[in-house]
Amino acid sequence: MEEFDLCLAAAIKGLNSRKTFLEATATLTTFFKPDALYTSQQQSALMNALKRVSVVLSTRYTDRDYWQAGLELFTFGLSVAESPEDQGAIQVYIDRCSAELDPVAPPA
Repeated sequence: MEEFDLCLAAAIKGLNSRKTFLEATATLTTFFKPDALYTSQQQSALMNALKRVSVVLSTRYTDRDYWQAGLELFTFGLSVAESPEDQGAIQVYIDRCSAELDPVAPPA
């Protein structure tokens, strides 16, 4: 297994614990660099990691810090996503984080 796979797997594993979630999202963010060149298999693995972050946020964590970390990660992901499908999926994740961070007050 190459370094990319090992680092990515460790970061994804870190998403499963409150104690390591923020560190894991920071690590994942480092993968999303504008000048990075990834194989299609690596790009797919990164998209799967973003999907996992979205699922974990939606099902486990409610604290603002977690949603903020997700928003930052997804924003980096969107900046380097190449396919329209990936861009659309990431935008949905960004919109969800934004809604959690800035909820609209219910009408009075």
